[in-house]
Amino acid sequence: MEWLNSFFPVKVHTAGVHSAGAQMGKWGDPGFRLDAYGIVFFSIELGGPVLSGPLRDRLYAYANGYGFHQFADLGHYTLLDEEASAKELAYILGDLYEMGKTVLIFCDINGFVAKVMRLAHHQMGLGYAMVETSNGVDLLPSGPLGLNFTNDVHYYGLLAYQGNHITENQLAYLDKLGFESLRLGMLKTGIHLAEPMVRMANYLHLDFTAIKTAHMGLGHSYPNGLLGEEACAILRYAGANTNLWACSLHADDFGLKHIGAEQFAQMIWYFVEGVSIRCLESPLDGSRDYLLYTVGLDKGDNQLRFIKSVRTDRWWIHFPVENPQLPEYKYLIPCSYADYEEAARGEIPFRWVQAAARLSFD
Repeated sequence: MEWLNSFFPVKVHTAGVHSAGAQMGKWGDPGFRLDAYGIVFFSIELGGPVLSGPLRDRLYAYANGYGFHQFADLGHYTLLDEEASAKELAYILGDLYEMGKTVLIFCDINGFVAKVMRLAHHQMGLGYAMVETSNGVDLLPSGPLGLNFTNDVHYYGLLAYQGNHITENQLAYLDKLGFESLRLGMLKTGIHLAEPMVRMANYLHLDFTAIKTAHMGLGHSYPNGLLGEEACAILRYAGANTNLWACSLHADDFGLKHIGAEQFAQMIWYFVEGVSIRCLESPLDGSRDYLLYTVGLDKGDNQLRFIKSVRTDRWWIHFPVENPQLPEYKYLIPCSYADYEEAARGEIPFRWVQAAARLSFD
């Protein structure tokens, strides 16, 4: 772990820390051992810990530190040169991935961590699933990252977008590749609709523009968006996802009286709580913990297969495939009870259609 000394020279100093901070690990503490912690947090900013400082102050003042015994704060990485730093951080992320860590990053440059993630996965020779939570799109291949969605990224989901911040061409492009998008208005009918999409992710990115400006202390100029508690719910879903190993949060302003810092601190708290309740599931193991539902369609002999977990009430769509060498994410798709209900009415769920489109790329 030589890179701890080289890349994280800014140690974390907090005062008045309650139980959350008392249980967590801080790089620089005597006897600190990274292998003792499951969640690794650090911040990246251009001009030093301007925003991440207030964020930490609020996070470590919380009285209930449940789950923080596995939380390690590496401190702050000051960004000097983007290209050189991206390569350094990609090496670090690859190392943390191999150690089995769940990584949480705060960054004040939107899209930078996504670039680092792409480099890290390229170095490791791995594809990954990415979910972006934003009022528009920043991480599509037409942007500065140049992602190849059929090789680098095998799944992309867009959460909480607003119709006036995305073009029809972008939505059509997502549909063509079988990727999912969920508009803000739909999420307002029930934040639980986000859970299956979040469960697909290996990497989740949340941009502060997705959150209503009143909940960000007027830190940006977008009046509509997720409520603070809805953003917390998404982070809790992300933490509970056993397939997710990296999450990035972006904000470049916390607004009046650092309300945004409090909002982001609460989101991190719920992310940690989500990790603490993770439940490793194997829906195809044939055990009594899972129920199989087969739904026949009116047209032809087609049948849809759904699997439900008795322990967690989670649902999946199962595609029986002839090629057993395919990775599981191709044919075991997180879904919701509403998808099953739709199939039971004789309608093909759109999530099934999108998954079939992704499967056809093989």
